[in-house]
Amino acid sequence: MTREASTEVRRGRLPREEADQRVNQLMTLALQEFAACGFGGTSLNRLVDLSGVSKTTIMRRFGNKEGLFLSLLDYSGMDIRDALQSCARGDDARATVERFVETTARFATVELGQALLRLAISERVRFPQLADLAIAHTRVTFQPIADHIDLMMRARLIEPADPMEAAFELVAMVNHGFRMMIDDPAYLATPGRATAITDRFLKGRGYNDERPHRS
Repeated sequence: MTREASTEVRRGRLPREEADQRVNQLMTLALQEFAACGFGGTSLNRLVDLSGVSKTTIMRRFGNKEGLFLSLLDYSGMDIRDALQSCARGDDARATVERFVETTARFATVELGQALLRLAISERVRFPQLADLAIAHTRVTFQPIADHIDLMMRARLIEPADPMEAAFELVAMVNHGFRMMIDDPAYLATPGRATAITDRFLKGRGYNDERPHRS
């Protein structure tokens, strides 16, 4: 959409349904921009031109660029969290962990993951508060993994520890370091890797599927 066309759109009030569609399009475009350009390199003016959503609307809905980014974390994090939640099915604790690994690897290279990585690697010094907020959102995203690990600990299948720390350990094993996720994302989906990571993680946690469950 040209600047002239988007200006014409902004001058009139759009029907609610069309306005919501434009905001959804804005969210998609913003996610792509943050992934490609990082937080510092993303321009609200460019997003206005790309989406046709006025800067006034963006400021009213999100407050500023930081608010838009945090809304994207919530928006995109729900998909990841729901996918992880769907992994927690059945009675096979080990198979559930492997599904977590496969799902985490699949989402690691989507736009949200790339934007978070740019913050964590190259922009944390410039935007420390934003990076800390992103990490806090990540904790919420990976809560289903922590919940399952907690159940395994309570069942004495693995050694007791902080479930969230264990969840982050598993995620770190999947990501194989942030730099790998950016430089060679295809590596994350190497055949057989999910099984190997699951075995290594559970071995490190003293996994024993023959341990008696608590009554």
